[in-house]
Amino acid sequence: WQNTSAYTEVLSNATLQTGQFYHIAVSRTAQGSNLYTYRLYLNGVIDTTTTSVAGLSYAVSGASHYIGLGNYTGSVFGNGGNILNGRIDDTRISKIARSDAEILLSYKRGRGDTTAVVIDIDYNVYNTVTIDTQVWMKENLKVTKYRNGEAIPTTTADISGETAPKYQWALYNDENNVTTYGRLYTWYAATDSRGICPTGWHLPTDAEWTTLTDYLGGLAVAGGKMKEAGTAHCITPNTGADNSSGWTALPGGYRLSDGTFDDVGYYGYWWSATEYDAAYAWDRGLYTYGASAGRYYTDKLDGFSVRCVRD
Repeated sequence: WQNTSAYTEVLSNATLQTGQFYHIAVSRTAQGSNLYTYRLYLNGVIDTTTTSVAGLSYAVSGASHYIGLGNYTGSVFGNGGNILNGRIDDTRISKIARSDAEILLSYKRGRGDTTAVVIDIDYNVYNTVTIDTQVWMKENLKVTKYRNGEAIPTTTADISGETAPKYQWALYNDENNVTTYGRLYTWYAATDSRGICPTGWHLPTDAEWTTLTDYLGGLAVAGGKMKEAGTAHCITPNTGADNSSGWTALPGGYRLSDGTFDDVGYYGYWWSATEYDAAYAWDRGLYTYGASAGRYYTDKLDGFSVRCVRD
């Protein structure tokens, strides 16, 4: 939509400049008793204004409403002639209400951003890489909620005495580390039925990990092809690392069940969805001193990184 009003329109998230194009999305959900909740999004982000431009959880009666923007100062929603004050370049209509993440993804794709193709429920954006028949995230998962919006808790406590604990952590409990290394998760959180990966993605099984490493030449050499090249995030020497697969593994270490964080810069470990036995699960590990990829089984209470693979 192109704003053609005679003046700039101020929303909570931005100022709409005359003559500029914007991505506008409106999601409507029924609330019962002929009431509907409308959500207005500007460039993929929900607008929270509730005065001249209605936003989050703005409920009105009746099934048919127009959207007023630009040179219009009354209630946005009404059954009169209030329309977008500008030129519409393209229109898409969906029969179901889209989630916040889906609308943000639509905006990014509309801008031709073909690398940022996955968004989790916390609005973290992940690049992807296709390796043979599989599509993987190129970054470690950062999410703090399950797919249904329920929180994945965190703790600084020793959890070694807990049964099937479901936690996530920032490395060293420092949120500044999440951008680079993602979060660490217990196996129980990573495999919870509520889903830790975005819709259309899942935690890889042990067999899916094997498909990846076999394609890359086997465990003895796959690690070098998966590791980020250089030593920006890795202790020297980062043996054999050329990242020729594009998987871009970083050595984000791990958290033991007693609360100890260790081996950042040396090792990275990633969960599989496959159990070894009641207490252990299969995982994969990469390290700075070799080009191999390790296949291990580890205590489900430990905190490891997660990479999602497309369904």
